[in-house]
Amino acid sequence: MNNKLNIIFILLLIMTSACTKFEATNINKKNTALNDSVLSENTSNEGFAEGNQNIDSNISEQEVVPPTNPETNPETNSETNPETSPEAETTEPNIGEANGESETPNSQEITNRLQRAFYVQVENEIKTQNTTRQNRPATLPECKNLAQLTSLFGCSMFSQRGLRQNKVITADIKIYMADPEKQKLDKVAFIVASHNFENPKSINHEARYTSRPSGAKKIYDELAAKNISVVFIGFGYKDFYLNSIYEKADATARAIKLVNQLRTSDQPSFLMGLSLGGVIGRMALNQLELNGINLHNVSHYLSFDSPHRGAHVPLSLQYIMKFLENGASAAKRKAQKFQNNFGRLIDDILNLNDFADQLEGGIASADAFANQVKLFSSVYLNSFFARELVIQQSSRESLAYTDVLYTRLQNHLQLTGMPELTEVNIGVTNGSIHGLLLPLSGNQYVTLDTKLKNYVEVDFTSYIAKTSTNSIFSGRFKYPDPEELGGFFGGDGTDNYSFSRLENSSVADLDKSTCGYLNAVGDIEKAISSQLSRMFPEKLNITNRKACFIPTTSGLASTTPITYKGPITAQDSLFDEIIGGRTNSHHLEFTTEISNGILEVIKRSY
Repeated sequence: MNNKLNIIFILLLIMTSACTKFEATNINKKNTALNDSVLSENTSNEGFAEGNQNIDSNISEQEVVPPTNPETNPETNSETNPETSPEAETTEPNIGEANGESETPNSQEITNRLQRAFYVQVENEIKTQNTTRQNRPATLPECKNLAQLTSLFGCSMFSQRGLRQNKVITADIKIYMADPEKQKLDKVAFIVASHNFENPKSINHEARYTSRPSGAKKIYDELAAKNISVVFIGFGYKDFYLNSIYEKADATARAIKLVNQLRTSDQPSFLMGLSLGGVIGRMALNQLELNGINLHNVSHYLSFDSPHRGAHVPLSLQYIMKFLENGASAAKRKAQKFQNNFGRLIDDILNLNDFADQLEGGIASADAFANQVKLFSSVYLNSFFARELVIQQSSRESLAYTDVLYTRLQNHLQLTGMPELTEVNIGVTNGSIHGLLLPLSGNQYVTLDTKLKNYVEVDFTSYIAKTSTNSIFSGRFKYPDPEELGGFFGGDGTDNYSFSRLENSSVADLDKSTCGYLNAVGDIEKAISSQLSRMFPEKLNITNRKACFIPTTSGLASTTPITYKGPITAQDSLFDEIIGGRTNSHHLEFTTEISNGILEVIKRSY
């Protein structure tokens, strides 16, 4: 009897030892996950879900209705990364056993499915729009049933705003069915769109930005081969694209809940949030985890280069717009004041027709410049959602460049953490996870040096922060001074607005960091070049077009300081797994490492 007890005791010791070794292996995978495509296996996170807004309990299950069938630059990644832009690999979809299917699909069935892939359907819908000359109606129906969700333009979803919980249309939703001929919605993947500044004509045009990049096609082919419908949630329409992130998340949560009510399968889903869509998706999933009840049924949440700790717009680039707007506005005020008091009298007495023509031309140019810059700034810098996202803002100098709306969002994200009722949360970054900095030349982004024309002259230099100079920005805007009458009574006929900023300890060291980058200087060039060319023959002298946009620490929700520039592993992140490359790439570029990593997640999800 004692011998038997000893044997049992020894067996228990062996089993305990084996379990301990297995757990240590999983931890080691997370510790050593530093490949070009990093996938760890440990699934711990420290956040907890808190739903700060109520889901509309009136969304009831609807009868499934048969679906009805019926430019802007389409590429999200118009600039490829010269450091790492390998041609996207083409791989055959890995089907295996089709989950939920009675048998494995044959090659002809797979071919048929690939012909209905997300990107194929998007192009077909746009072709239908063009052929029938249809534009998105000013108002779409509120999403309630499958017929609306699968119609040509989809339908709209609302959020609730303020203490009175007023309904606010915030998103367009459209489902691209895996098999449009069948009248049922089975397996789904949610794609939450990035913010789109270009106001696409319809949700199909917005989806094109997501579906067209070559590196993304293998991902959508895999979804099509597995017979998975794509639920696309977009925020790009002109009436609501600047709505608050909280409203976008609320509308997304309602969309997910409605789609789940319409489904004929309870198989868990995959959700991919692109850029801002990753933050929106995170907040929506947390909102659907009220009181520990899983209302989203999403097993794999993937965030693609999303600003979990904010987006970076270099202060010196922000100051370009502030300088031009203030200088042009000063010119306009000076001219209006003089014209109201003395303009007509002086013109009548002295008959200065040539001077008047030059003066009016200079004032008109300055006025047009001011209006153009204000439009750019109102969207990129001063809109409600921009104030929630941009890490440092030039308009908040007295508050260490930090907006109260940014602080509020960061506090909310820190409090709610990552979704807890998913199986795994994956963070994807376009920034280097090996600590390689964004390569920038010299210490300047862009300069402009013009010669006086029509009594207007504009000169400025935008510097890279934390480089060899203490300056961030310096500029001078000369404009007509009617009181000097073109130098008739002395002077050169101009007044000027000077503006400069020096570095201080509050300026974050993010310009030259590890990050997903944008051609931000090119965006500014597009915004002001048409008016500049009308005013001066001189052009912008651009030294660096790239500008850090989503720091790696932000894209991976890192627990390190936001300015940290070293290697990052999953252990440094709130995500369970991370995917990234050795070098920095363009924001939302589907590099080979990234597309292959996402593809593996898709294969594990269904």
